Amino acid sequence: MLASVRYRLPGETLVHEIGTKHPPKRCTSLAEIPPQKGYLFAPFQENDAHPLWFFPADEQRTWTQPTEVPSFSLAYEVEEDHRTEYIRAFEACQAAFQRSELQKVVLSRTLSVHFDQNLTKDDYYRLFEQACIAYPNSFVSLISLPAPWGTWLMATPEILISAQDSLWHTMALAGTMEKTSDSSLSLEVWSEKNRKEQQWVVDYISRQLEKLGCDYQKSPTYVRPAAHLLHLCTDFSVIPPKEKSIACVIEALHPTPAVCGWETSTAKALISKIESHDRSYYSGYSGPINPNSAHLFVTLRCMNLINDTATLYAGGGLLSESNENSEWQETERKLNTMLRLFSAHK
Repeated sequence: MLASVRYRLPGETLVHEIGTKHPPKRCTSLAEIPPQKGYLFAPFQENDAHPLWFFPADEQRTWTQPTEVPSFSLAYEVEEDHRTEYIRAFEACQAAFQRSELQKVVLSRTLSVHFDQNLTKDDYYRLFEQACIAYPNSFVSLISLPAPWGTWLMATPEILISAQDSLWHTMALAGTMEKTSDSSLSLEVWSEKNRKEQQWVVDYISRQLEKLGCDYQKSPTYVRPAAHLLHLCTDFSVIPPKEKSIACVIEALHPTPAVCGWETSTAKALISKIESHDRSYYSGYSGPINPNSAHLFVTLRCMNLINDTATLYAGGGLLSESNENSEWQETERKLNTMLRLFSAHK
């Protein structure tokens, strides 16, 4: 596929497509982003293998998403999971907690799915449409990069920064429960571990905004549905100082303890040491941007599509009291957000 982007903002039905007359711009930092309208796609950690991409909005189209698309199913096999590797990494995190090296770390894993043939451009578009219909309150995006980076599809619930005019918005989203018919939106049913995990993110965002000199207000913590899951969420309304750019706020917030851990540099170092896979663009951020506004979302509930293979990503926050089996099952539930798109008629 040629480099292009399709996306649909949460709660909306308008699909946006950005096409580029030239290859997207590879950047090494936000300072290199051109002052023009476009789309930003950033990795968890920028490096030569995983650059930051900017798609200039050379060509744009919009249309209303269909309310239904023809049911379809892709024949696939799931590669054997990496449970042994996950257990080894989990134990390394627990050892780091016991040595008081850090207080939270987000441990991620992958799942490889193999199809019986290479996926076509139409298959990608159908998966995007199914995601839009299945997850109306998520940010859905399909990003086709030059070879060898493949195509990324996400349906993410988490805002990194929504900057419009003089009022900006971000959120602390962490903790996970499965949504069931009798699920309660009451905070009382959430474990102490989940509440503590989310509070780390609240405290981190508060500190970072205060360091920037931003005035802000935060909402009470509430339960936020996201696809078939529930999360704890605190919303932040931010009035940025005039001398601070959107890039300054992005750099101050990313990566939050919701995708990395605390303390940040220690958690990053541990993640790079113990995770057996490369996160690539998982837990980075993505979205439309121009010099005066941005709608950027954390790249969660996502997969990387290349030829006949999809690599799905999921993670969860670990604290000293975390249970390995519970954390593994949480990643299984998160992986299902993407996995169920392959059999959308079921």
